[in-house]
Formats: sequence, C-alpha cells, structure tokens
Amino acid sequence: MKYTCRNKKIKDLILLVAFPLLIGTLIYVLFRSNSILFNSWIKDSGFFTYLLKTRLLIQNSNLTLNRYLVYNLPDGLWLFSWLNFLLIIWEFEINKTSRLVIIASFLAAISSELLQGLGFLSGTYDIFDLFAYVLATFFFFIIFKKKKNEKSSLQP
Repeated sequence: MKYTCRNKKIKDLILLVAFPLLIGTLIYVLFRSNSILFNSWIKDSGFFTYLLKTRLLIQNSNLTLNRYLVYNLPDGLWLFSWLNFLLIIWEFEINKTSRLVIIASFLAAISSELLQGLGFLSGTYDIFDLFAYVLATFFFFIIFKKKKNEKSSLQP
C-alpha cells in the first residue's frame, strides 16, 4: 500500500523531521557560544538581534542544560531528522538503494567526527557525538519498524 495519506505524511514530516531539526537548531544557537559558524550566517539575515535577546532571557532565567544536551544532542537530532526525511520520501520502504543511502548517511556522520579527531576536519572530536549518532540511528530504526508494521497491518 502506497504511503498516500497526505495528512499522515504531513504529520510525519512535522514530528519526525521538522520538530527534531528545530529543537536541535534551537539548542545549538541558543546555548552554544556566539562564535559558532551558524551565528555568522544569522548575523547577515537580521535575526541576530532576536537571537541575542532570546539568549539574554535564557541567561537571566538561569536555565541551563547539561553538556550532552548542548553539545551532542543537536548532532543526533539532525541525523535522526535526515534519516526520517529519507524514509518519508521512500514511503517507509527500504530497498538496496535506500539501504545504501542510510548506511552512507550514518557513516558520513561517524566519519566526520573521526576525521575531526584526526585533525583532517575542523571541529572538536567528541566521543559523545558518536554516541548521539548511534542513538539517532537506533531510534530511526525503531520508528521504521513501527511504521512498517503499521503499513502491513493496513494492507488487505
């Protein structure tokens, strides 16, 4: 059965793609240093003033997140979002090609972190980023299995 229900697809796009992407991005820009590359992009867009005001409100509220949530969770959420985006495009069907793209996406994330550790990519190597990528992929497969079971239960 084709993944054709438009409302279900929109709901999945919001919950499995947009929401994790937004949460990861908000954590990244609101709780990380002002010197991150993303903030230099925001400066040119005019949103930087709003970002600074929001960061000031957070600082004044004494809201803090632990290190893992600030530095590692966004990476995992972005990979999770990307993998689910692919899965929605493929209508929750995995074949040889889609399997290869999923594996390549996971390996690209892992490799980028390892290359940072070896000094071939700029950035800071963090073993917890690797853990976040593994967790993101694990949860992605749980979602995939659940969606596949839902689809098979709807088939005549």
